[in-house]
Amino acid sequence: MKRSTIAALAVGVALAIMCLACGTGTVTTNTKGSSAGSSSTGHTASGKTETAAKPARRGDEIDAYVMSQKFVKRHLNYPHDASFPWGPTSTTYLDDLDAWRVAATVKAKNALGGTLTYEWVAIVYTDDDVNWQCHAVTIDRKLAYVSEVYKSKCAAIVEEAKKKAEQAAAKLAAEEKAKADAEAKAELEARVESRRRTWTDTSGEFTIEAALLSKTPTTVTLQKEDGTSIQVPIEKLSEVDRDYLKSLAK
Repeated sequence: MKRSTIAALAVGVALAIMCLACGTGTVTTNTKGSSAGSSSTGHTASGKTETAAKPARRGDEIDAYVMSQKFVKRHLNYPHDASFPWGPTSTTYLDDLDAWRVAATVKAKNALGGTLTYEWVAIVYTDDDVNWQCHAVTIDRKLAYVSEVYKSKCAAIVEEAKKKAEQAAAKLAAEEKAKADAEAKAELEARVESRRRTWTDTSGEFTIEAALLSKTPTTVTLQKEDGTSIQVPIEKLSEVDRDYLKSLAK
């Protein structure tokens, strides 16, 4: 896989997370007290803007589902006529975000007044089990609301994904290069080994066990068994060796 492909996949995953999890607002659980201000930047139940604070891992899936419905209603054409099922399609705690991801359906009227069933996803969290924030709301696979706070978080996710992708690509490239180098070395060694033979001079008195590394019109470079190489004039080789060299040129 190419480095650019890995990076594109990682960025795509991060952007998908952003599209599913961008939005904000505040709702107070009915069982824990009346509507109150939020510690997260965004719209509170009273419509005021609050200061952002790091969310804690709090709340449970039941409260998360109930609170998510209130956030979803804010983005429906006719929220008072909306009807939610008894339970969500799925509820998952996202450890990396300290938030709940809730997915379910809602029956609601569209702009023309017709009742339809919509799929929705909300990312919600609470700092204190009372005040709830919503990072994201998507309805009918469309982003309904995006908070600036979560945009920043998503930007960080994208950068981290790109960084990891680049690291993975660099590692992959290094592994591929090492593999290619090893294959080239093995091929060269096999080629050299196939040209190993006993070379004899014109007098027939001197011989040497060596592999042919290269040759020019006048000389050959031979690699001895100890790995060192020597150059020998072709005219000093035996007729058998010269015939062998001629056969390589065919």
